[in-house]
Amino acid sequence: MTPMSRRRACAILCAVIAATTLPSQETRAFELYRRAPGADPIVVDVTESLYLRYADDDFDKVTPSDKDNYAGGISKSHVNVRWRGLSAGLRVDAARYAGLPDCGPDADISGSDLCGIRNDARAEKVFAKWVGERHRIEVGDVYASLGRGLLLSIRKIDEIGIDTTLRGGAVDGRVGPVRLRALGGHTNTQNIDPPTQKLVEDAGDRVAGAEVEWAMPFGARLGARGVDVRYDASNALGGESRFRAAGGSVDWPAISDTSTNVYVEYVVSRATTELPGLPDNVRPGHALYVQLGTRAGPATLLFEVKDYRRFDFVNPRNALFRYNEAPTLERADQENQSAGNASGARVKLDVSVAGGTSLVVNGVGYRYVEDGSDRDPNRAPQYRALHGYVGLEHRRSSGLSLVGSLGYRDERDLDKGASKRHLWQAEGALVMPLGAGDAIEVRHTHRTESKLRPIGGTRNEFVRGQGVIAWTRASLFTVSALFGYHTENPEIRTLYPGVEALWYARSWLQLKAFGGSTPGGLLCVSGICRVVPAFSGGKLDVVARF
Repeated sequence: MTPMSRRRACAILCAVIAATTLPSQETRAFELYRRAPGADPIVVDVTESLYLRYADDDFDKVTPSDKDNYAGGISKSHVNVRWRGLSAGLRVDAARYAGLPDCGPDADISGSDLCGIRNDARAEKVFAKWVGERHRIEVGDVYASLGRGLLLSIRKIDEIGIDTTLRGGAVDGRVGPVRLRALGGHTNTQNIDPPTQKLVEDAGDRVAGAEVEWAMPFGARLGARGVDVRYDASNALGGESRFRAAGGSVDWPAISDTSTNVYVEYVVSRATTELPGLPDNVRPGHALYVQLGTRAGPATLLFEVKDYRRFDFVNPRNALFRYNEAPTLERADQENQSAGNASGARVKLDVSVAGGTSLVVNGVGYRYVEDGSDRDPNRAPQYRALHGYVGLEHRRSSGLSLVGSLGYRDERDLDKGASKRHLWQAEGALVMPLGAGDAIEVRHTHRTESKLRPIGGTRNEFVRGQGVIAWTRASLFTVSALFGYHTENPEIRTLYPGVEALWYARSWLQLKAFGGSTPGGLLCVSGICRVVPAFSGGKLDVVARF
């Protein structure tokens, strides 16, 4: 970094330190105007989130070292004004960096080169909302979902850096036992991508949807919903790509006053791609999801079924823009290779034992076709996935807790009869209270994995995992030592140590600092996956609320 860049970094850090030395005050929004004593005030909430980072010369071991040493960060300033049932908000995102290579305006920003990281500032989210007793109206940037997300889910997923909204409007209303919802607009993703720090262009896909739900007298709810999406400039030949789907659901939380519940949803879809001078490419599909749960004494049994066929609700140009969350039947952290072509079932048993101990047994199996491998699942390679695990949890009133699980997963190529991927996975966590609000936590995750290389047909045997030792004092701070390892790509790096500290400096101020390295790779949350880059250096996150 240049001397000027160092002075800027020191100025930011000094401002943070100064803020923590101010007299403590209660976190509260401030009031702009009150018409009369006892009247509802106009309330303003302000949140400033600052994410600083410094990447050292060795953060990826891929690009030349003269491009790796850089510093900077992302600022997210959010202002929300409220009065009675009315509210309006604005979020401004800005990015500023030092030490980046001097890239020209025509530089390629799509690859791993740091030219994709640019200084930027823009109004990212803006909205207004009115909430009444039976109605709600939203305009601007809104998070959109229909049903349980099988048909439509556009939301924020912090773990993988996704924050997509629908820029348009949504209307909700209730008339007796009937609930109605309609929405429309075009998709607006956050343009400064937190995992990569790069600028991402908006997909701009046009979305329209509607939903009606009817609460039946005997406790069940019937639902019908539909969606129509026109992808923006998705066809290189000049044609339009479109996705339309409609379906219904039955949600019965308690059948005849028993401890049994059932949920069934079925959707039919039609994806169309226009090909100028040729017949349109039409791909009909469907999605069926069934959930049955029951409880008997200390035992809870969950049974789920999914059948998805050519249900690909994703932008053709960028798989990161997926607009639904079809239940995967998997644990939330599992790598999901197929969101739109899979059929299988899951059984999960939870048993509570006296003394604060519970046992869980889970098994899932399904056939699938990899996303993006072929639009016709009848011609694409077929795979089978089996995953089972057992877990034990013990908690005491003193705060002592012990959690552990052990599982095995196998994915097999049914056409070749060979194992595509198999692994053993173990997890454990121990929390020991020390008194006076102090506690020590020890966690460890480990995976031994064998994966078939896509080229050459050889196998890659590797291990990955992380150990954590953390000390927590009441609600003041947590200090953690981390030791990660990942041997899948030993030519890059195998060990990933780090130190992290979380400090609640004031009731309105939170700071989190990290120094060390983290491995990159595929990261999944509830079936939505993306590749995140490796990191080595330091990070400082500051969140202030007023």
